[in-house]
Amino acid sequence: MGKRQSCVVVAMLWLGCTVNAHAQQRVAVLELYDEAGLSYAQLRILSDAGRRAALVLPRSTYLVLTRESMQALLPTGTDLAALCAEGNCEVTIGRRMGVDFIMSGQVARIGGRLRADLKLHDTAHGALRVMETARADDFDGLEAAIGIEADRMFRSIHDGPIAAAAPSWPTAPAPTEPEPEPEPEPEPAPKAEPVVVVEAEPTRFAPPPLAPSWSPPQTNPSVWSSPEPPEPASGPIWPTITLLSGLAAVAVGTGLLVRASDDYALAQEASDFYGRASNGSELDEAYRAYQRTTESAERFEVAGLLSLGLGLGAMAVAGVRWLIGDDASSAGAPTSFDGGRALGWQLTW
Repeated sequence: MGKRQSCVVVAMLWLGCTVNAHAQQRVAVLELYDEAGLSYAQLRILSDAGRRAALVLPRSTYLVLTRESMQALLPTGTDLAALCAEGNCEVTIGRRMGVDFIMSGQVARIGGRLRADLKLHDTAHGALRVMETARADDFDGLEAAIGIEADRMFRSIHDGPIAAAAPSWPTAPAPTEPEPEPEPEPEPAPKAEPVVVVEAEPTRFAPPPLAPSWSPPQTNPSVWSSPEPPEPASGPIWPTITLLSGLAAVAVGTGLLVRASDDYALAQEASDFYGRASNGSELDEAYRAYQRTTESAERFEVAGLLSLGLGLGAMAVAGVRWLIGDDASSAGAPTSFDGGRALGWQLTW
């Protein structure tokens, strides 16, 4: 009877140890795949940013594996690159390591910006749980963006609440308000000196001479006619030609800028299609379309701005010359400004 009770106790202890060992779910973060020309050290830093974000999960429920732990869990002589070549890389590697969740991703450079596509798989069901994209202009910004997106991904797999913790990735320091400067003390007002009023003798001015009266020329005592306006002078025509040329250049520049805006929109569509692409051929096609539309948009934008600037400059020169006339006005020759005054005279009468 005593031997039977001892066996029961040993079996219960073994069962409790087994349940405790499997109570924690294992989480692994693979090294990011490089398509942006980064160095090995930079890829390790970006992968560690996603691994640090996984530490937001409760340690009583989840166990985050280190880089060394993942290699130790695989069979001796196993090559990760060979496993990826078999297809369904993340799920295959996760199952061979015995983990429950595994995160992977790739880094690419599109249009001068860095982009990291992150994926989190459930190895038990072979399903993609979450997929996020991190974008930044430089390497430090991408490290912070990966930490933020990976934090959101790991929070989505935990059912219960997670206490908010300070992020482990680098963040920008909070701006500090400058201390107010002390206000200067007001200077004492100068003493007012007494004002002496001196009365001046009134001066007498002679009244101005009366202007001679003027009456319009009359052909009939009851009807009078207005003075004849001056004949409009025909000035040089080149200011008008310059103005029309400037308007045409502005119209052409506006059309080029509209075409550049359309090409930029096509480039954005190509970038969005790159994010949704699922195989290499689609990625290459989207990348070539993005480069082609971006270069076309830049050329149209430069040509449009140049044409618009030339047109506005020509209009400004024509307007100035229209107002002040040309050098011929000093010699008594009629100018465009004289013609404008003559036209105004006719409209007035």
